[in-house]
Parts: sequence; C-alpha cells; structure tokens
Amino acid sequence: SESDDGFKLGGTTLPFLKSTTVHQEYNASPQRAPEIAVPVRSDTHTERPSLLITPSAQAPLDQTATSDPIEFGSRLKLKGKVDDRDYGDAMHRILAAEIQNPEHPERIARATRILAHWDLQKSVTPEQALAASDRYREWVQTTFSPISQHVEVPFTSHTADGQQASGFIDHLIVTANGPVIIDHKSYQGKLSDQPAKAASYSGQLALYKKVVAASYPAPPATWIHFISTGTAIEVSR
Repeated sequence: SESDDGFKLGGTTLPFLKSTTVHQEYNASPQRAPEIAVPVRSDTHTERPSLLITPSAQAPLDQTATSDPIEFGSRLKLKGKVDDRDYGDAMHRILAAEIQNPEHPERIARATRILAHWDLQKSVTPEQALAASDRYREWVQTTFSPISQHVEVPFTSHTADGQQASGFIDHLIVTANGPVIIDHKSYQGKLSDQPAKAASYSGQLALYKKVVAASYPAPPATWIHFISTGTAIEVSR
C-alpha cells in the first residue's frame, strides 16, 4: 500500500525519491542554436591517382627498345570487315585452347564454335585460325624450349601508392633462362609499322613484368605477338 511517506511492503516502508530537477514537457519546442556551422568546400583540389589501374591503358615508356619483327607465319586473309575486338577475343581463346590442349581430336570443331560465338565464321575459317596457332606454337617451342606454359594467367597487384592493377597475362612461358611474357595483339597494320606499335604497349608489358618478377629470380623477357601477320617483336628498355 502507499502513504505520503512511501510504499509499504509488509512491515517495511520504502520511501519515495524526490527530485528537484525540472524537466521540459515532451512537446516543448527545442531551443534555437545561436548559429549553425555549415562546412564549405575548399576551392583547392587535391590530385589523387585513380584506385584501379587498367593494364592496357598504361602509357608507353620512354626509351623503349624493340627488336626487328620475327616472321614465322603468313598474314591471315580476313574476308570483309571484322570487329577488331571480337576478332582479337576469338583468336585469344583459340590460341589459349591450342596451347593448353595441342592436337586435340576435336580442335576443328572447337575452333568453329569459338569463331561462331563471335560471328566470325564467314571472315576466317577454323583451318586458317588453327594454322596460325600451329605456326605460333612451333615458333615458341623452337625459340624458348619451354619448361612449362601458362595461358590467361590472372593477377592482382598493388603499387606503393595503393593503386590496384588486375588482369590476365596471355601467355607466360617458363624457360631455363627465366620467364617469358607474350601478349597477343590483333593489330592488322603493315609490318613496317609493327616496331612502333609494339613499343606503344611497353607500359602494359612493364606492369606484367613487375608482377611476374615477384615470383621468379630471373628478369622476365617481354614480347608482342601480332596474330594477323604471324610476327613477334621483343620489347625492352
């Protein structure tokens, strides 16, 4: 029971606690702040490098050296106008499949499916594509005597500035003299223009070289393979 002095529980009286604090009503209006500080954007802009690095977008390096084009094949005679990206994607996959599974009994059917996927069956025949692949593989075997070969090698790398680069290395060859990096290109230009074109990819190759060098004691060699003409050029600094 309750009394003015407290709440009685059995023979014990529990006193009420009294507070002298005056509380505002719940519906009272809040007091207005004397001023509101609003942050103001600075007129100066801090330049920061982008977080992600695209390997193929890397600028060419200065003082890049290239070898003369090494010819081991013949130019692919494409019919009609082809989309360069689709053509490059299809040939990349045919080359990768042939390197991984050479002399597969269904290689013609496999190449046919790949070309059809990119709607290229009227522009290049599977026999042409496979002949180009065979000549490339023969050149690799004769030139580098591979211990092992890896295709479409995924990687992720970070720079000292915190940037992240990720991508795939088309063809990584492990040899007794160190690793060899080969990047396939679908460029269809003249043979005389190929050294300058290969040098334009030096920034991309330098990034690949840095990634591979972290896993091998010998410095990697870097090459560009021009699929359309059956040629290769070494790129160095």
